[in-house]
Amino acid sequence: MFRNGSEVSGLRVPVNLAGSALILIAITAVTVTVSGQSAPCKIFVAEDFRAPEIVDLLEQTSGILDRLSSRRETFISTGNMLEIFPALYYHTTRAQLEEIAKEDKETAIELLGLVVEFYSSYDDNRRRFDRGGPKAVEPHWKTYYERAVERNRAKAVSSLEVLAVLLYGVDAHLTDLPRTLRRSFVAKAARRKELETAYRRLDAAFYRAGAAANGDLVLGRKIGGRLLEFEKQFDLGARYVIQLREKAWIEAVSGGPLRAAAPHPPIASMQHSANHFTFDRNSACASPK
Repeated sequence: MFRNGSEVSGLRVPVNLAGSALILIAITAVTVTVSGQSAPCKIFVAEDFRAPEIVDLLEQTSGILDRLSSRRETFISTGNMLEIFPALYYHTTRAQLEEIAKEDKETAIELLGLVVEFYSSYDDNRRRFDRGGPKAVEPHWKTYYERAVERNRAKAVSSLEVLAVLLYGVDAHLTDLPRTLRRSFVAKAARRKELETAYRRLDAAFYRAGAAANGDLVLGRKIGGRLLEFEKQFDLGARYVIQLREKAWIEAVSGGPLRAAAPHPPIASMQHSANHFTFDRNSACASPK
């Protein structure tokens, strides 16, 4: 029911997404290797990361990855468009963890907290959708869920339509970001400049998250053909997301009204997990856990 990557000629992509659709194709073409292997899964090794407050946040983040991984597996096995954004979100969250592992203890605590708080906005809106459909979510998430439901019902869905749905999810969650930043980083005036610099260091993660996401699109929705000719421009995809993250920071510090106008949702209750990190300095994985 859900699997169909057929091309539909004459598709009109909304003006605000037309350029972004090609950019997102670029995002999914990134390939990351470490000494000929996939990015290592053994990422938190410094003694500082054994501190209880770090372990608690790591276990919460690992619980987030468990939940996103389950949704990703559903997308791969069924093509369910409701799960296309969480499939990508899994890879970007994991890549950010690898960047956070390079930070000192105090900065890592702040960045892991940001990951958990940011996820809460996605989680809250997904729960709203599950309870009441697209009309129950925040306004900026409505289009993503409406289009995902429509594409699930359609007999034929083009590659551009698939990517457009994914973009609606990306744009919706990046609309959440200024609200989370204002709550978690901007309020800490004494460390704001330091935290802003650390926030920007996470940008590198978006260059590394695309290869597996590209594979997910192929498996879940048979994306391919001429669209992937844009792979050689993969850096544009990461730059697009980074640009939106920069705009999110500016919106957060401006003090003005936020596009995500509702109060920040409660922090998601995560079942703690140790599935996605280890303190074993000497072992390495050929592929992510």
